[in-house]
Amino acid sequence: MKMNRKIFLPILGVAVTAAMVSCSTISNDGSAGKSDTAEESRNQFARQSEKLGGEMLIALQKGDGEKFISLLPEEMRKKFGEKEFKATSEELAQSMGRIEKFE
Repeated sequence: MKMNRKIFLPILGVAVTAAMVSCSTISNDGSAGKSDTAEESRNQFARQSEKLGGEMLIALQKGDGEKFISLLPEEMRKKFGEKEFKATSEELAQSMGRIEKFE
């Protein structure tokens, strides 16, 4: 189980962090020299991160290992399969409880 935790908990951390990313940014008055394109790019990244994190948390909540794993980067999918998802998600549920909802 320790090996699974070493892989799963960072993945879960990324999912939770991505889901919590706020799409709002401090308005740019131009004095810092940042372009609107850079701000738009940050906003787009935040939206994509929030969407991905939300999808990962929903998959975790539903116990949908296939969906969760499909959202991982290719290299991580090689190390973390359905078996690892099931074992670590059950361990997480026992130690921390099941996900009821998130906002």
